[in-house]
Amino acid sequence: MSEVRKTLLVTTALESTWGDEWPTLFAGEWCRIYSRRQVWSRLDHEVLEYHWEDREKLARNYHELEDLYERILVALSARLNAIHGKNEDTGYWRIVLGTWLMSYVAVLFDRWETLRLVFERGDVSYVTRRIEGELEIAWDHNDHYTLVAADEWNAKMFQRILDYAYANRIEYLPDTGVSAKVDRSGEEPEVFAAIPRKTRPVSLLKRLIVRTIYGTRDFLIRARYVLGSKKVRVFLYHAYFAPQVIAKISRALKQSSLLGFPGFEFEYQGAANSSAREKPLDFDARNEFEKFCAKYIFRDFPAIYIEGFEGMREYLKSIPIEAEIIATANAHFASDPFKVWTAEKIKAGAKYFILTHGGGFPIGLWLFHHEEKSSHKLLTWFREYYDNQRRLPPNKPLPAWYSPEAKYLTVIGVELTRYTYRVETCAMGPLVLKAFEHTRDFIAALDEKASSDLLVKPYPNMGWETGDRYSDVFGPEKVDQVSDYYSILRQSRLVVCTYPGSNLSEAMASGIPVLLVYPSRYWEVIPRAAELIDVMSKAGIVHTDPQAAARHASRVWEDPMKWWNEPQVIAARKKYVEDACDLEGGPLDWIRFFKEQLGEKPSSKAERLKK
Repeated sequence: MSEVRKTLLVTTALESTWGDEWPTLFAGEWCRIYSRRQVWSRLDHEVLEYHWEDREKLARNYHELEDLYERILVALSARLNAIHGKNEDTGYWRIVLGTWLMSYVAVLFDRWETLRLVFERGDVSYVTRRIEGELEIAWDHNDHYTLVAADEWNAKMFQRILDYAYANRIEYLPDTGVSAKVDRSGEEPEVFAAIPRKTRPVSLLKRLIVRTIYGTRDFLIRARYVLGSKKVRVFLYHAYFAPQVIAKISRALKQSSLLGFPGFEFEYQGAANSSAREKPLDFDARNEFEKFCAKYIFRDFPAIYIEGFEGMREYLKSIPIEAEIIATANAHFASDPFKVWTAEKIKAGAKYFILTHGGGFPIGLWLFHHEEKSSHKLLTWFREYYDNQRRLPPNKPLPAWYSPEAKYLTVIGVELTRYTYRVETCAMGPLVLKAFEHTRDFIAALDEKASSDLLVKPYPNMGWETGDRYSDVFGPEKVDQVSDYYSILRQSRLVVCTYPGSNLSEAMASGIPVLLVYPSRYWEVIPRAAELIDVMSKAGIVHTDPQAAARHASRVWEDPMKWWNEPQVIAARKKYVEDACDLEGGPLDWIRFFKEQLGEKPSSKAERLKK
């Protein structure tokens, strides 16, 4: 019989839980922060392979978790109705807490599966260090993402699972008094936002002029909101339309634009001390993981949905806006007050539309179709590919950036948080490093002429420090972690996108020649995109082999526009517009759509041209 090896199990990057007395098993790559490699590289260690590297398992788990989500949602609806003395249907609570719940069940399952695989390893005896203190409870939806991205919260969650499922198989080392608390004072991680824009340095006089002009404009906008009617036909909130487009739509609908509306500003940061948290959730739990969810879900419930709920409802009575249609591209995730306000307005007869917040090839398995199920329609850039969708032109402004004086071969990077926060067919969690390696291999294979004008624009650091990784491999002079994303595009002669999301549509609309070079294994998209991808691949726009992509980029680098205007490439670009990003449409299409939904007869093409 083989000797049982004693191994230190480390679940997070908290170095206070590490040691060198025994060989170390890191539960995932999230433990090995790149900037701390001088510490972990000295340890005798190995890293557990990420369970969702197996993409068949990912697809299977996605559907299992979707089923669990729906069963829990029914039970939660009944429980919350009882707590708050309400009688709302599941559709109401889906809008209010659906995006939190889908994240919560995925987060718990991801950590649960990680430990299950740890203890499937034979001939190993595990020891670990305990973290003192209770698991922090989120204030609201956004705070939930702050917590689940933090090492401290994850250490305590892993510990909770160990205590629940593996108490007789883990040895805790003597208490060292280690405690940890998540720092929630900083800026919230914006996991859905596009690359943030930064202002370029300007002279003091120019800054003063700009501030005067924009300050006056903002004052007038706010004043117009305060003095204008709050009863509108269509309320566009965080819908990504440019202000001038909102104004145009509003004029056509003969309503106030509400551009000065300050937003839903209620926040709850009070205690999570309701006695309702003590009772497990009663639903048909079918296995040990689901029983674990039933035991703890109400203990972890964001406080705004229990202790802060009545205060939020009182606050919402002060919002004077009445609307027949509500449309958003982002607030259905980020704003709990907006979600409750919307759910109440739907009860009163309002229609609710969610606008996809970007383009590209839609992810194949994503959000349990929450957006289609919780709204009257999901308004997409891509051709309709699921029930309850409607295609319309982009709601984001997509200006042209091509300049004949442009210099760079620009690579646009991607990065998601270190810890997985949803279940979806993309490069999440440790798979970000797989995507990084794919891009690194592409850059390394470029010929000397193409690489001489290389510029990498990494995604803002979400914990994987890909910008620093690129700098160390290719030199800091090749990596721009400071400049505005859009100003970089204006200087680009050839753009290389590394994931099939919104950046692809922005680049395709820019007029700049574009390549999509991505690991399709980790970015599975909808089946309906297959034909478009095939056409774009044959034209040399889409590549999944990094070396082949590098050869193509090197070949066209001297004159990218010559290749970009070849007949086959033009045909592929036209198909992209036809299928994925209607650049020929515009505000008039949105006006027509809203009028249809309001029951008005849309104006004819001749009448629209007169306007």
